[in-house]
Amino acid sequence: MLSLASREGRVRRRVIDYLLYIAIGSLFIAIAIFVALRWSDDAYTRWFGFICCTFLLFGSFLQNSSKFLRVRQFWVITALSLLVHVLLFVAVLTQVAEWRLMWFGVMVFEYPVLLFLRDKCAPNRRAVE
Repeated sequence: MLSLASREGRVRRRVIDYLLYIAIGSLFIAIAIFVALRWSDDAYTRWFGFICCTFLLFGSFLQNSSKFLRVRQFWVITALSLLVHVLLFVAVLTQVAEWRLMWFGVMVFEYPVLLFLRDKCAPNRRAVE
């Protein structure tokens, strides 16, 4: 059984976590609105869409890779994958005359590659299970 102080501490940490989530989300929305008012629609679609889709891709990848978080090679492969992803998309987004938000859907094809690389990075399968 948990003591009353332990329960209160857990509840307090959860409340603080939720408040931080709300603050970060509000800040993100405020930045998005500020940028949308200052940038053209095309630039906003390109760069804000790129940032959001990249966070979604790599965020879900990291969330589904919790048992690999202590493996150094996992972080090296993830960082290199992120670098390649950013360099390729920046090259494309700066060269293409017109870009539609739905074209970021091509990122879904990166996810299986990330999973494949993640699974290959574990030096010993039993170490991460």
